Amino acid sequence: MESKRFTLIELLVVVAIISILASLLLPALGASREKGRTAVCKSNMKQINVATYMYVADNDDYYMMNTDDSISWDDRLGIYDSRDLSMTQQKLDGNQFPLLSGLSASANKLYTCPSDDVERVVGRYTRTYIPSRYRNGTWQKGIINEVNYPDQSRRITEVTSPSKSIAFFEHYGEHNAMSNVGNQADSQAPWIFNATSDYKHKDLYMNFLMVDGSIMFTTYINTIQVHSQRPGYRTETNPYSIGYGSSSVIGTFWDCD
Repeated sequence: MESKRFTLIELLVVVAIISILASLLLPALGASREKGRTAVCKSNMKQINVATYMYVADNDDYYMMNTDDSISWDDRLGIYDSRDLSMTQQKLDGNQFPLLSGLSASANKLYTCPSDDVERVVGRYTRTYIPSRYRNGTWQKGIINEVNYPDQSRRITEVTSPSKSIAFFEHYGEHNAMSNVGNQADSQAPWIFNATSDYKHKDLYMNFLMVDGSIMFTTYINTIQVHSQRPGYRTETNPYSIGYGSSSVIGTFWDCD
């Protein structure tokens, strides 16, 4: 009995059909994966917000501070985020933390967006999220101080529009690492926001955690647009007082006053 075999033409047709199906399905699968990573990123930020609220409740309504003894804002959350960090672990700097903390990188995954594929310097553990910068009496109107300005952080009760004030956001910088006291930032940080490579989600979007715990998934450009009509804010007759390239954040989502 003669056996039937595929001809070369038939095989080529099958390969062509498979290629067409793959070209149709792969973009959809890629989009689904990105939606999944974005959802995990949002969940991480929500959990960081819960830990932050617990810290604030225990510290007279003040946000975490960075201090010159190498204790960073994420170190201070270490007793609220299930890591249960000791004071010795909290005092490790960004270089020491991977080596001496006794924790693996996966133990700190709460602070890492799944889309963050940037390698950190000298083997530091990845930390995707950073707080908005606060410096009392200046145009830096976020929530947490720079290490060069110790003993400063904002009280959450001072924030007048919690749903319109950025607390944390994503930054894929090689120096943004666990237990690193640096890397607070604000709207005037071009090394964060100007390069398209600094955006890992679709269409230059990123997640912004607001003071009230909500997540705003939007572009950086949208965050520097004026949202408030309070006196002294930009108006149609004074349109150039704030915005991209300006040193003023009054009325934008970076304004926690």
